[in-house]
Amino acid sequence: DHPLAAAYRQLHAVTADIQDQVMTARMLPMSTITDRFQRIARDLARSLAKQVEVQVEGAQVGVDRAVIEAIRDPLMHLVRNAIDHGLESVEQRVSAGKNPRGTLRIAIHHERGRVQIEVRDDGGGIDSAAVLRKAVQSGLVDPVGAELMAEHDAQMLIFHAGLSTKEDVTNVSGRGVGMDVVRARLQEIGGSIDVESVRGEGTTFCLNVPLTLAIVPTLVLWAGGQRLAIPQSAVQEVLLDRPRAGRVVGETVNGSPFYRLRGDLVPLLDLSCHLDLGAEADRDRVLIVVVEEQRARFGLIVDEVGDCVDAVVTPMPWHTRHAPSFSAVTILGDGRPTLMLDVTELADHLGASARVGEASESAATLSSSADLGDPSLVAVGRDGRRLVLPLSDVVRIDQVPSTSVTGTTGDLVVPYADGILRLLDTGAGGRPSEGPLTVVVCTTPVGLVGVVVESVDDVGARATAPPVTDHDGSTWRLAGGSIGSLFPLPTRAPARSA
Repeated sequence: DHPLAAAYRQLHAVTADIQDQVMTARMLPMSTITDRFQRIARDLARSLAKQVEVQVEGAQVGVDRAVIEAIRDPLMHLVRNAIDHGLESVEQRVSAGKNPRGTLRIAIHHERGRVQIEVRDDGGGIDSAAVLRKAVQSGLVDPVGAELMAEHDAQMLIFHAGLSTKEDVTNVSGRGVGMDVVRARLQEIGGSIDVESVRGEGTTFCLNVPLTLAIVPTLVLWAGGQRLAIPQSAVQEVLLDRPRAGRVVGETVNGSPFYRLRGDLVPLLDLSCHLDLGAEADRDRVLIVVVEEQRARFGLIVDEVGDCVDAVVTPMPWHTRHAPSFSAVTILGDGRPTLMLDVTELADHLGASARVGEASESAATLSSSADLGDPSLVAVGRDGRRLVLPLSDVVRIDQVPSTSVTGTTGDLVVPYADGILRLLDTGAGGRPSEGPLTVVVCTTPVGLVGVVVESVDDVGARATAPPVTDHDGSTWRLAGGSIGSLFPLPTRAPARSA
C-alpha cells in the first residue's frame, strides 16, 4: 500500500528487462570455437597417419563470451589429446575390427542452468595399469595404495601434473603437462571435469561449466554464524530433520557420517566443523542441503537456509585464490561480501567417505532389494511413531481446521469437498489439538479416508513383510498395502452431505 509500490514494481520490471538484454548480448554460440575443430583434427590426424571424423552436436548452444574464452584452450587440448592418445592407427583399428576412420564426438547441451560438454572418442581407452605404474614411479601413489585403487580413481590420475604414459616426447604430447592445466582452468571459472574410459572402446571427458560468469543463481545459507553462498544449480533439495527420542540424525559407516535418503546413503559434512566456525552442541533441528557434483551426491549440514538470489560473482583475490572450500566472492544487497562455496572441492573432500559408504551398503542393498515393493509415503503420526502408506492410495495431502472436526473419539469426521471425510487419528486419543491438522487423504474400498499425521517425511519403498514394529518402536509397516491393517474401517462409507 506504500505510494512507492507502483514505481518500485515498474523499476523492477525495467531493470529485469535490461538484465535479460545484457545477458543475451553476452551470449555467443559454441560454434565460435567448434567450427575450427574440423581443420585442426584433419591436420593433426594427417601428421600422425590417422583418420578421424569430427561430429559436433549442440554447436548452436549459447554461452557467455567469458566462458567461451575460458574453455577455448581446454577444449582444444582435449581434441588434440583424443587424436594423439585416444585414437589408434589405421592398422591397429583394422586388426581390432574397427572402422579405419576414428570418430571424435563433441556434444553440448544445457542442464540445470549449466553447460555440459562431452568429448568422446572410440579409441583404445585409458590403460589404467600403465597410469598406475607411472604414478608409482613418479611418487604420486604408493604401491600399496595402487593395488587398492579403483579403476576410475586410477583414470583420474591423468589430471596430476607431470604424469604422462607417452614413452616419446613429441610436439603434441609426452611432457606430462596439459591435463592438469585443463582442470585448473575449468576450476577457475567454477567448472569441473570427469573422465570415463573403457579399454578398447574409447574415452569420454565430461565438462561441467557455468552458463555465465556474470550473474549466478545462488542459495544463501548460514553456518557457524557466517553467511555463505552456494550455486543453486548444484543444490538438489533441502531436508529438515528433527531428532526424536531414541533416534539420531544420520548413520555411521566405518566412522563416517551418512544420511539415509530414500534408501541411499548420502555422506554428510558439517559445514561449521569443516570450516572451523564452531558447531552447535545440541541442535533441535538439522538442515541438510543435498548437493550433487560430478555425479557424487552429498549433504551439507547448515544452521539456516536463506533465499535464492541472483548474485554477481567475481573470482577470489589472487592472494586467497588457493584457499580451500571457496571459489568466488559476491556482494549481496546489504553491501557485505559473501564467500561462494567450492562444490568441487567439497566433493573431493568427501570422495573417500562416499566410496566407503557405497562399498559398505552394497551387500545390504542386494539382500534387501527383494523385500521392497511399491513406493510409499512415510509420515510421522501424532504419537511420534512413523507410518508407511502406499503411495498408490494417497490422493493428496491437505490441511483442515481442527474446529471443523466433529464426532466422538475414534469416529471423527470433517466436511471435505462436497461430502464428509472420516478421519483416522494417529494420536494417543482425545480430541485433536488446536490449529490446522495435516491429513493424508487416501482411497479405500469404502471411499476416501483421511489419516491425521504430525508431518510427512519422505517417499520411499515399502516393505511387504507383515505388520511389525521396528526395534526402536518408530515405524509401522503395512501388510499388503492395506490401510485397514492399521485402523479398523467402517463396513460402509459415511453418508455424503452437502
